[in-house]
Amino acid sequence: MAGVVTVLLESEIRSVVREELQQTVDEAILEITRLIQHKEYVTNQEASEITGRSIRTLDHLRKSGQIDSYMNGNRVLFKYADLISWIKLGHVVATNPSTAA
Repeated sequence: MAGVVTVLLESEIRSVVREELQQTVDEAILEITRLIQHKEYVTNQEASEITGRSIRTLDHLRKSGQIDSYMNGNRVLFKYADLISWIKLGHVVATNPSTAA
């Protein structure tokens, strides 16, 4: 009987955690979307703030083809929609969406 209760509790906990995590991600995406409504492309710094990853990590991800980027002269830009898709795929949860502006 205790094993059944433990399994039931574990599955309930997983379900609640999954729902809370999804809600947190959705809220972060909405906040980021609100803050950067009219920007199609974002800079390294903005991409770092949106994803919570360092510029150096983004550079590595970009060079290894794990995340798309675009060049404007010598400036590296990221398409905002690509970053949001990348986040939705579960690669990262934005740590502080209020700073992404």
